[in-house]
Amino acid sequence: FEVLDGIQAGMDPLKWAMNRKEMIVLFSDLIGFSTLVENASIHEVQSILDNYYNIGLAKIHSSGGTVSKLLGDGFMAYYPITHAKEALSASIEIINGLADIRTKSKSPFEKNMYCSIGMSAGEVIQGNVGSLEKMDYTILGDVVNTASRLESHTRKKKYALLFDQRFRETLPKNTNVEILPAGTLKPKGKTQTLKLFTISGPNIAFEKTPEQIARDIRAV
Repeated sequence: FEVLDGIQAGMDPLKWAMNRKEMIVLFSDLIGFSTLVENASIHEVQSILDNYYNIGLAKIHSSGGTVSKLLGDGFMAYYPITHAKEALSASIEIINGLADIRTKSKSPFEKNMYCSIGMSAGEVIQGNVGSLEKMDYTILGDVVNTASRLESHTRKKKYALLFDQRFRETLPKNTNVEILPAGTLKPKGKTQTLKLFTISGPNIAFEKTPEQIARDIRAV
């Protein structure tokens, strides 16, 4: 939407200079997707991806976020630093949306449709990256790396949602959720240990481990 707004305003996004901004970064991923691709038909794989992206992208956009990249079985998105509450609400709605599909669907593959989400907040570098042949308007920086690692770490913590102290500090005081400590993480190559958090609520704690999800997919 940010690039589209610029085009509609008569600007050329390819000429935008890189800049530094405070942002919220979100990564999401489908759990067990590699196993799904090996065992499901193309139609079933496409149906799951369509459902996931239809829910995920709609919730991000309607809450004021921008989806920066589609990652095959996941996506990266970002929000203005003032939109932490909106980013959290969208994350909850995405997780609950997939839970609703698992409950209603007759497809044994869709009944194993789970996602994970990681979020962080802080300074990023925003702008065009690439060459004359291929150019992407994207964001870079430690916050991006942290959000990605938190998303991956959800599998070890068995929560569908993890965020760090930096994100927690951007949440308004009137955010009506119960925040729970979720241990720590020392990312590879970093000296600082991150304090992790999740929230209390339905579908936040995984019903199954990633290993169980993979086994159930193979058993279909």
